[in-house]
Amino acid sequence: MADLPLLDRDSAFAYACNRCNSCCHNAHIALDPYEIARLAQDQHLTITEFIASYLTEGGIVLRNSEDTSCVMLGPDGCTAYANRPQICRTYPVKRSRSENGEILLRYRQLPTSTGVYGNQGTTSDFFKAHNVEEFFAIKDRYLRLALQVVKVLANTVQRQPHRFASIRNEIEAHYEFRTKMIPALIDVDRVVSKYCRERQIELPITLDEKIALHMQAIEERLAAISASEQPDLLDDSGADTDLMDMAALVGALGAAVEARVVLAFVSEALGRARRNAAPPYELS
Repeated sequence: MADLPLLDRDSAFAYACNRCNSCCHNAHIALDPYEIARLAQDQHLTITEFIASYLTEGGIVLRNSEDTSCVMLGPDGCTAYANRPQICRTYPVKRSRSENGEILLRYRQLPTSTGVYGNQGTTSDFFKAHNVEEFFAIKDRYLRLALQVVKVLANTVQRQPHRFASIRNEIEAHYEFRTKMIPALIDVDRVVSKYCRERQIELPITLDEKIALHMQAIEERLAAISASEQPDLLDDSGADTDLMDMAALVGALGAAVEARVVLAFVSEALGRARRNAAPPYELS
């Protein structure tokens, strides 16, 4: 589906949805951990249960039913409307980020759509009406976290060049939805429960608290990886698991926030190698 020219927050824009559900068919909706957690909570399921029942393609994409409709679509519309993902809230505007900041695109209207475009407000007004700023903020935080992971993995490859191919392939498999393996670190409940159990602290109550702790747990694991990057430790099977878990996570996050994390990893790894005169990388 081709995109129309760029919008900005002050662009004249309005959209009236007439509940034709055209945008709820043949969709490919990749979710970040926050969106997964919200939908699981909405359906009164654990995140593990929700992923197994509703998600596919590496555990981050909403399934479509046999009739091509989104698995969350019921006879009366979206069954999780109050907790629908960002892309559903902002449709027909797509919001992503680049090095230069926010990018807003307006999708072309689907042939079967009965939605009505207008110019009675602005893009900002449209976003406000659909309560999306919290989604934007958390998705941006996950993007920053993904880039943190990229740097740590690139630094690992600088020290251990033979790991380049395996880390790149793991990131790429999840980024391109070429694996059924679910990233261990994508399940907020499991990560947070383990973190709290190991530190003997109480589990957070609110979802916002869980998300904050999820990110903190990952950042602390990253710090531990960086602190233990000695050749003998990096050959340890536990270290291998940590690195592959992080690679799977960054691939999944990159897909969910539409950031080119594979390119970022390759660029960072090769750039670091050149700057530090490391041995050549084996790219095959």
